[in-house]
Amino acid sequence: MLRGTEERNLRYMQAAVPLGAEAIGGLLASSGLSARAIDQFTVASCTGYDIPGLDLHLAGRLGMRPDLIRTCILGMGCYAAFPALRRARDAVMAEPSLRALTLCLELCSL
Repeated sequence: MLRGTEERNLRYMQAAVPLGAEAIGGLLASSGLSARAIDQFTVASCTGYDIPGLDLHLAGRLGMRPDLIRTCILGMGCYAAFPALRRARDAVMAEPSLRALTLCLELCSL
């Protein structure tokens, strides 16, 4: 059994980083894109918080560019998917050549 918020956040990051990397890696492989092709990256979650955030951990692990536009949407529950997708849509509408990626990752069973 997990004790306290600090332990839950640690467990979240231990599970979320490899899970997120696997999900994104599969998506990129099926699309034929590399991680460096992504211009805008949004991560949404309410089940884990850390600094640096999950977005930065994943960007580094996957080899995304240092000029990547990153956004974290935290603490909104399942609803966070909507503003996360809106963020990606707004980025692409403002600059149609951008490639945006959104990851919503919840591990509520922790």
